[in-house]
Amino acid sequence: METKLLADLKKLIEKVSIYDPFIVLLSFISPRIPHLWTFESAKGERFDGNSKYLYLHCENKENIRNIWISSTDSIVARLRERGFEAYNASSLKGRYYLLRSGASFSTHGPNFWRYLFRSNLVFLHHGIPLKTMNEDDPDESSSLIHRYGDLVWRRLFLTTSMGKPFELFKSAFRLTKSHAIVGRYPRTDPFFKTVNGQDIEINSEFLQEVKEVHQSKKTIFYTPTFRKNRKGEINAVDHFLENRSLQELNDGLSESDAHLYISLHPMRATQSVSDSYSNISTLKTGGDIYPYLRFCDLMITDYSSIFYDYLLLNRPIVFFAPDAEEYEETHGMYFDYHQHVPGPVVETIPALIAEITKKRVADEYQDIREEMREEYYTNSELIPSEETYQSIRNKLDI
Repeated sequence: METKLLADLKKLIEKVSIYDPFIVLLSFISPRIPHLWTFESAKGERFDGNSKYLYLHCENKENIRNIWISSTDSIVARLRERGFEAYNASSLKGRYYLLRSGASFSTHGPNFWRYLFRSNLVFLHHGIPLKTMNEDDPDESSSLIHRYGDLVWRRLFLTTSMGKPFELFKSAFRLTKSHAIVGRYPRTDPFFKTVNGQDIEINSEFLQEVKEVHQSKKTIFYTPTFRKNRKGEINAVDHFLENRSLQELNDGLSESDAHLYISLHPMRATQSVSDSYSNISTLKTGGDIYPYLRFCDLMITDYSSIFYDYLLLNRPIVFFAPDAEEYEETHGMYFDYHQHVPGPVVETIPALIAEITKKRVADEYQDIREEMREEYYTNSELIPSEETYQSIRNKLDI
């Protein structure tokens, strides 16, 4: 039977090119500049998430040189047009600054790891986990960086508190207290202020449209997580998007003077809703949903970690989970789902319509959401990016 170490070695060999030994050697001998920070997101292909907002925040820090590294020329061009420093990872300058960076920030793990030996790898991550991941997921291949990375990097990991979130990351990523950075996620900055540069890689015209609808109607967002379909399989989100289901919803929303925006997972972003519904639209974010959430009155979700972020706004959440038992069996969860989530769980379209359209005299889940927010987040008066920035500075001692 193949040992774990042998499997890891095979995985590493598959990722290595003939040029990598030379790059790694350069990476080891290149002097690092502590105040030079490089940022990337989602394999270098997007400008979003925690990396985006911490990068934008660092633009105001005179003692930090913040550089965005991307594998997409269009992102680099848009950032430069706005006066930000950015380079393609394959360019000479991109490679140079990766080799010199004192800290490298990522959301899904460093895509340009070959250039980053002896640097500080800061994992800003992409959500507090509800479903099991990494070491805790028997079906997921654990990252080599998290298993052996401490031998050649200094790993730092953002957690929103040293309570429950830290314990989850400790289990999934072998996190220790010395590795932990504590702060709310920078991507939630738009909940509290308009961030200079937040409009980059978002659909600004559609955001204005959502604002206008929000002024006159109750706005509801449906934000389901991604599901892997087996060939020919129809999952719960597919059922939700069936015409009959949407027509039922549209009729119920009309009676309640509400509008529903459907925001599918980025891996299903090619799907959209027909324009024939008067009270249902596809949420055309352009790639970054966080500036939009400020104008969401009620969220519908399922197993997505976005609901933890939404706790910071302390607004109602409805959990539409017709496949909860199946999803838990196939993905695994850290908690008893029905006991854990801070809102009603519904399993049918009629029950969902009844829940989102009913007139509430009082918000019966408000106290539960507040308790969860206190458990999962620090109590800071700073905006999330500044809180995280100060935590990183203290940990790096610069």
